[in-house]
Amino acid sequence: MPDFKGRDIISIEDFTREDFMYVMKAAEIMEKEDHSDLMRGMLMASLFFEPSTRTRFSFETAMRRMGGDVITETSVQFSSLYKGETLQDTGAMVGGYVDVVVMRHPEKGSARALADGTDKPVLNGGDGPGEHPTQTLLDLYTILSERGTLDNVKIGLVGDLKYGRTVHSLASALRFFNPTFYFIAPQALQMPDIYKTKLENAAVKYYETEDLDKYLGELDVMYITRIQKERFSDPAEYEKYKHVYVIDRSVLSRAKPDVTVMHPLPRVGEIKEEIDDMPNAAYFRQAKNGVPVRQALLALVTGRFELKDQNVSSKLVKKNVLLSIGSDEDKKALMPEIQKMQQMGFNIYATEKTAKFIGELGIDATTLYKISETDKKPNIKDFLEQKRFDIIINIPQGRGGSEVTDGSMIRKQAIEQNIPLITEPQVARFLIHALSEKI
Repeated sequence: MPDFKGRDIISIEDFTREDFMYVMKAAEIMEKEDHSDLMRGMLMASLFFEPSTRTRFSFETAMRRMGGDVITETSVQFSSLYKGETLQDTGAMVGGYVDVVVMRHPEKGSARALADGTDKPVLNGGDGPGEHPTQTLLDLYTILSERGTLDNVKIGLVGDLKYGRTVHSLASALRFFNPTFYFIAPQALQMPDIYKTKLENAAVKYYETEDLDKYLGELDVMYITRIQKERFSDPAEYEKYKHVYVIDRSVLSRAKPDVTVMHPLPRVGEIKEEIDDMPNAAYFRQAKNGVPVRQALLALVTGRFELKDQNVSSKLVKKNVLLSIGSDEDKKALMPEIQKMQQMGFNIYATEKTAKFIGELGIDATTLYKISETDKKPNIKDFLEQKRFDIIINIPQGRGGSEVTDGSMIRKQAIEQNIPLITEPQVARFLIHALSEKI
């Protein structure tokens, strides 16, 4: 189980799939149950050196709803930073007064610098063009609430994908859940290569287009972003792009009837008010979700709350299974079980030869390269390190032997990470049959 006590929430890159699911479950509990005394006696510093409404209000609301208190600063001009104090020194000073710190700052890397100065947990409320991890967590919670799952979602990211920190972090987070991305933006504002490379390494499919209508009928979720005037040095460039995409009833009439429309807000013309009363419009529910998610984070990092249910993840996502089956005889013998896993909705990953064999028999599997093939991506090693597998079926071609092979490395890491490991065909049959009966 993840341990969040004392942990800084700086970057979404610090999260594993298990971490995401843990926070989702904790937020669900916060939303459904009364925790009005949970943070009594604790104090939160709210340092917002860049304009904010939703993030600051929801953090302060979250703290107060749990019985905690808040001290706040909303201007660099009236803080010691204006006098030249370093962020590390600010962290050391503020950490002496409070139990947890939340900060928004216009400079990328500022939250990490502040955290370096204090042993109190620091939550990043947005560091300029860098990251906004708590926004990403409430976005995930919204997708889960609206769609019933985080898995296999087809999501269109629309608008400013170059400067938008929310879409950068969301793309990074969702890569753990087998999404398909559609990057819909002017070429000059497309998703940066660094994030596309992350998706490629995670075996995530994505498509790029400037045409809103091209993939409109495919989308489960439309995540709209405003063109951010404050990120442009040239006002003429902003004027060129500011209303390039506008979502209205006409657009939604061409989309799936149940498409979910999200937006981190504020909007500045890219979503028409005429759709606000449509069930598809989730953006105000999305903003409201900031409170239970931030309640969960504050309670977790201060150690005032932890989950007791050891199986919190099982209800949130489909299972990811890795297949690495040595002999063609074993592959063929296990085909009925593999087909059953596909029917149950498992995300199936496989080594190259296994993927090719089952693919020729109609099973759609994502190919992962061997641990020893370190220069090839997506690689099993990365998936193991990111704890992305729930079950590993690794049937060696020969039984016995002490040599180090890719299979033996998979088995070793599975054992170290407590991932259920199946090495015998008969056991695999029993397990899959039992799972199918349970589902």
